[in-house]
Amino acid sequence: QQANEIMNWVLKYLPKVYALMGVGNVGRDAQIVIYELLKNGGRLSRSKLLKACYKFLTARQLDEIVTTLEQAKIVKSVLGGLFEDTRDVLYYKLLKRPEDI
Repeated sequence: QQANEIMNWVLKYLPKVYALMGVGNVGRDAQIVIYELLKNGGRLSRSKLLKACYKFLTARQLDEIVTTLEQAKIVKSVLGGLFEDTRDVLYYKLLKRPEDI
């Protein structure tokens, strides 16, 4: 019975594991950005996202990834004061649920 429960647990996560195996650099970087957005409730300012990803991505790479995710209708860039006192803050909003990505 324990072995069956363990196998059911492993099988539950296999599709995600296999999905990551075939991902190239661009896909991996996009997943980093999506993960950071998910971790922060689906919204994050550009500066905070860049701080979270600076070990993996340059600002230029982040901009290219966000552009790609916007074209895929996964992320939306919004100018506003959601996180700061000023209204001139650029932040990103995740448009799809994690299971739909």
